[in-house]
Amino acid sequence: MKKKSLPILAAFGAAFAVITITANVAVANEAGILKCRALADAGKRLACYDAIDVTAAAGSAASAKLPVGAATSATAAATAAVTNAVSPAAGAASPRSPSPAAEFGLPPKQTAVGVDRIETTIKGRLESWQQGSRIRLANGQVWQVTDDSRGVCECDNRKVVVTRGAFGTYFLEVEGKGNAPRVKRIE
Repeated sequence: MKKKSLPILAAFGAAFAVITITANVAVANEAGILKCRALADAGKRLACYDAIDVTAAAGSAASAKLPVGAATSATAAATAAVTNAVSPAAGAASPRSPSPAAEFGLPPKQTAVGVDRIETTIKGRLESWQQGSRIRLANGQVWQVTDDSRGVCECDNRKVVVTRGAFGTYFLEVEGKGNAPRVKRIE
């Protein structure tokens, strides 16, 4: 088990303890809650709920399940661990998330959701391609041919479509050309 997952597991354990305590408080005050729920007037119902003594039940439930003060520290620990696991460190600038098209073709952890193709043009002139050729697109992306296909284009700023294939593959379709090499994004 990774070291980073231990604080998260501890936080969830602490959160479970807090939920258990809260459930015990609710059961202890069930009669009062049912009495309040039966009131038709909203103001009286609210006053009834406000009058329910939750501190006595909370204290007894907490002492039965956790040491004194553990409920508060468990809640704080759970909140801190979950916040630290989900959000960036304090003071770190939250990077602006790029558009799905900008992430298209990156490794799976960065792959844009919901984008199956992008359309753009080749930046400059493309003479030909073969395995290992790098093709720079007008949107700034650079794709490398990964299969053994070959093609001659001799074209300037030609329109291209990069499509997602099966099993994380991508194909670069050059306008006017019949074959589409398999590519991977490198930039």
